[in-house]
Amino acid sequence: MVNGFFFNFKKNIVAKGYFPFKCLILAVVMNAQIRGFVLFFSCLLPFLTGYCQVAIQESNDKMFFYLKKSEFVKAEDFALKIVSEMRGVDTSVYLINAYTVLGITNKNKGFYSLAIDYNLIVKRLSEQKKDSARLSAVLNNIGVIYQLHKDYTKAIQFFSKSLKIENTFNNPLEKSIRYYNIAECYTALDSFDLALTYFSNSLLIEKKHNNIEGVLYASLGIVDVYLSINQLADAERFINKIGKDVSPDMLEVYVLYNKSKAEYAILTSQFKEAKGTLTALEDLVIKNNIKHQLLGVYELEIMLFEKTTDWKELSKAYKKYVLFSDEMKTVEVQNKMNDLIAKNELQKKDLEIKLIQEERDFKVQLNDFSGKVSVFLLLLLLFVVGFVMYGLRNK
Repeated sequence: MVNGFFFNFKKNIVAKGYFPFKCLILAVVMNAQIRGFVLFFSCLLPFLTGYCQVAIQESNDKMFFYLKKSEFVKAEDFALKIVSEMRGVDTSVYLINAYTVLGITNKNKGFYSLAIDYNLIVKRLSEQKKDSARLSAVLNNIGVIYQLHKDYTKAIQFFSKSLKIENTFNNPLEKSIRYYNIAECYTALDSFDLALTYFSNSLLIEKKHNNIEGVLYASLGIVDVYLSINQLADAERFINKIGKDVSPDMLEVYVLYNKSKAEYAILTSQFKEAKGTLTALEDLVIKNNIKHQLLGVYELEIMLFEKTTDWKELSKAYKKYVLFSDEMKTVEVQNKMNDLIAKNELQKKDLEIKLIQEERDFKVQLNDFSGKVSVFLLLLLLFVVGFVMYGLRNK
C-alpha cells in the first residue's frame, strides 16, 4: 500500500509537471542560499582580518613622518598598529616597513635583542620577495646593532654580506657606508691595517661624489687609526684638512673632530690647547645631551692629567668617569631587563594573534567546505531528479 501510494504520488505530481520543476527550483534555491552565505563571508573576510588598504597606507605615511622627526614613540605606535592589522599578509611592503621601523626604534632604546628579532623578520621577508636592496639595508642594520653590542666580529660578518650585495648595484655612497662601518669594527679590534684600508676606500668614494660630510667621517676614521699607531705627522695632516671644512652645525662630526684634535694635542705635549679643547667639548656634549660621547671625553681628560701629573684634576676626572660609567651600566642593565620583558610580552601577543588567525583560517576553510557541499548537493539532487524521471518513463 505504501508503495502504491508513493507510485500514485509520483504519478500525480509528474502528470501535473510539479516534481521535476519543484526539485529543480529547490536545488537552485538551496545552492543560492549556500553560495550567498559563502559570498557574504568572502566579502567580510577583509574586515575580519582587519586589512584596509587606505588605513594601512595612512598609518605607513604617519609612521615615516614621525620617524623622520625622531619622534620614535609615535613612529613605533603606528608600526605596531600596521603589524597588528597586517597579520597573515607576509608579502606586504607595509608590513616590511613596519618591522624595519620597529628594528630602528628598539635599537635606539637599547633593546638590542628585540631589535635583531625584528630585523631578522625583515631579512626573511626580503629574501622571500627577492628584494636585494632591502636585504642589503637590513643586513647593515643588524651589523650596526651587533656593533653597538660590541660584538665586532659578528658585526663585520653582516656588514660584509651587505657590501657583497651593494657590489652588484650602482649605488657607491651606500657601498661607502659599508666600508666605513667595517673599518670602525676593525679599529675596535685593533686591526689597524684593515681599518685603514676600508676607511681609505670609503674616503675615495666620498671624495669622488663630493659628499663633504662623508669625506669628514672617513677622514676622522683615518685620523683615529693614525693616532692609535702613533703616526702623528699623518694624523696632523688630516686634522688640518678636516678643520677647513668642519663647522659646529655638523654637531656629531664637530664633536669627533675636537676629540681627535684634543688627543693629538696631548700626544704632542700641547697640554694647554688640549685642556681648552676638552673643557669646551665637555660643555658642548652635556649641553646637547650627546651622552654616548661623554665617556670618551672623560677618558681624554684622564690621559691629559696623567701626562701633566695634575693629581687634583686627575682625581676629579676619575670621579666623573666612574660616576658616569656606573650610570651608563645601570641604564644598560635596565635596558636589558626591559628588552627581555618586551620580548616576552611580544611572544605572548604573537601567540594570541596566532590563535585568532587560526580561528579565522578555520572559518575560511569552513566557508570553502560549505561551498563544495552546496555543489555536491546540487549535483546529487539533479541526479535524483534524472533518475526518478528515467524510472517513470520506463514505467
